Amino acid sequence: MISIIIPSRSAEALKSISQNIAKTIGVPFEIIDYNNSDNGFGICKIYNLCAQKAKYENLVFCHDDIIFHSSNWGYSLLEVLNISKIGLIGVCGATYKSKYPAPWVSIPKGYYRSNLFEKNSKQVVDEQADFEKVAVVDGCFLSMRKEIWNEFKFNETELKGFHIYDIDISVRIGKKYDVVVEKSFEIEHLSEGVFNHVWYGDSFIYHKNNKELFPAKSDGGSDEKYLDGYALKSLILRSPKLKMKRAERLAYLLSLLKSYPNQFSLRLLKTLK
Repeated sequence: MISIIIPSRSAEALKSISQNIAKTIGVPFEIIDYNNSDNGFGICKIYNLCAQKAKYENLVFCHDDIIFHSSNWGYSLLEVLNISKIGLIGVCGATYKSKYPAPWVSIPKGYYRSNLFEKNSKQVVDEQADFEKVAVVDGCFLSMRKEIWNEFKFNETELKGFHIYDIDISVRIGKKYDVVVEKSFEIEHLSEGVFNHVWYGDSFIYHKNNKELFPAKSDGGSDEKYLDGYALKSLILRSPKLKMKRAERLAYLLSLLKSYPNQFSLRLLKTLK
């Protein structure tokens, strides 16, 4: 019923997640693993190559460092996959993605939607729903019907590495179908996203070439100006770790001051050092 695609460079990690899936999924499944140690393919190409091999019509693309904490989660997933208007399912995401090349997390946490298993976390959820509509979902877990993958596929033409694929697939599918966060089962992600200069380089080029896709939002009432300003401010604060050139940081600061003066603060000047 479900083909699960897992790129992995660790035999131990692959064994662990395979055993965890077998114990918890509750429905027929296959695991299509891909060892990317040798040929250096990016994740979009890996996912497309593996999806072509899938024998089932329901696909999961996930990292090898997640743990499923819910029994029979496969049944819950299939129920949502069977809803025709839904095109993409994740376990965490946000209701807004700004026009700036900032991570999807660069908005107030009130706009997050998550069913990740996290200790001491405060989640914003609708207890009456099995899923919540979002603009983007995180790449640790992505699920779609094979017909959706055939229609959209992962963007291996533009995205050659291991970044931005989740934002890209979310906003493209979201133009035609609903993108949702599944709430009927919990997943634990053992690592956090890495936002470094490589990530930023990929994000900058992608956003520059795909301006028509942003901002992306699932809520028509979202305050675009406030959220874009928040995202730009967050990007400026990250700029030293992203190894931005000083001129680029200054350009972002001037843009913030001009377009979103309420977001500006003197402490941002420290990023120019």
